[in-house]
Amino acid sequence: MSSFALRCFHCYKRLENSSMCPNCREFLLPYFEEKSKEELLLDDIKSKVKVCEAEIEGLCKDLNAIKNDCKQLEEDYDFFDNEMPPLQDDTLECSIALEDKVKQLQAKTDSLFKSHKIIAEENKILSATLDYVSAEMQRQSVQYEQLSIENKNLQNVINQLNDMKLETGMKIVPSVNDLNNSRQDNIKQTINKTKRFKKQFDKQIDATDFADNRRKSEAGDECKNSKMGIVPPNDSKKLIQQKSKNMAKMRNGMILNIRFDK
Repeated sequence: MSSFALRCFHCYKRLENSSMCPNCREFLLPYFEEKSKEELLLDDIKSKVKVCEAEIEGLCKDLNAIKNDCKQLEEDYDFFDNEMPPLQDDTLECSIALEDKVKQLQAKTDSLFKSHKIIAEENKILSATLDYVSAEMQRQSVQYEQLSIENKNLQNVINQLNDMKLETGMKIVPSVNDLNNSRQDNIKQTINKTKRFKKQFDKQIDATDFADNRRKSEAGDECKNSKMGIVPPNDSKKLIQQKSKNMAKMRNGMILNIRFDK
């Protein structure tokens, strides 16, 4: 069995060269001499057509898959298109509810901000009041300590005086507590007297107002009488003047009594 020559092996498709080679001629002629160039070209075209048909079949399969995908997408689109209006309604309701919640939160925030301002102002007032009360309590405590020391000193002096008076036979001076009690009793009596005189003074003021109103009415009557040509007697004029003087004296006396009682 003959084989291809090395130089013909590289160009074995070129039949004219292979047929001219004495070594390859015997091997090539039984296969290629029976077919013409047109037949060989036709076979080549057929092979290419087969390849194209195979590619077309693959493309058809891909096309069918794409069509199936498109159908599935259309079905999904129809489904979502039907589901869209309820979802839009739900979205609208959620947005409205969210806006209401935002408004409520804004109102609560504003009210809390105002309450915070009010509480801050109240805290300032309470802080100032607390500072004042603490300062006042401190001042009163200092005064109380001073008074306590003075009372102790005074009590010591009174005790010394009492000891001296016991030795000499003089009258004993009352203690500080007795003096404080008597002072409180005097203050209570003065307050009660002031209240009584205030009641009397109020009654007197009411009587004075009544007399003034009466005097005004009488003055109005005199004016009417003067217009009408009627002259009141001198006794009524004197009586009115005497009443006004008496009322002034009583008013001054009440004021003096209140001042002296205080």
